[in-house]
Amino acid sequence: FAIAVSSFMQAQSYIDTGLQLLISQHWELQYSLSLDLFEMSASVSCINGDSAKMSTCIDEILSHRKTFDDSLKASSLLVKLLVSMSKFEEARSNCFWILSNLGEVFPSTVNLPVALREISDMQRTLRNVTQEKVTSLPPMKNKDKRAAMK
Repeated sequence: FAIAVSSFMQAQSYIDTGLQLLISQHWELQYSLSLDLFEMSASVSCINGDSAKMSTCIDEILSHRKTFDDSLKASSLLVKLLVSMSKFEEARSNCFWILSNLGEVFPSTVNLPVALREISDMQRTLRNVTQEKVTSLPPMKNKDKRAAMK
């Protein structure tokens, strides 16, 4: 496939052809295929620097998603798009929204004392953890936690 050989413009062309070949009620009748094609298009558009196409694909996914999980990749791409547009506060808000939907809770306000306390707590927790111990841990099984790590 063209993505694997770093020919992203060619990959976008193939994906665009796939999008054009979708039937008129593709979200209802070809949901998985539609989701895959629009995610690929948004991802490759991001790499190609085509923010307009990326935004269009993200909007399409978010307006037709069936579940939160279906929108996870598009939501993370939206954060990248917002950062590229210097909309940092909106990107941060989106990150917190995504993480809260994955079960990760953050304080509503973070200030220097809160941050220092959290860093200190984490240093204490990790004080005796070696790299070997971390690499010998089994793979994470909770899909929401894995998604939060991305």
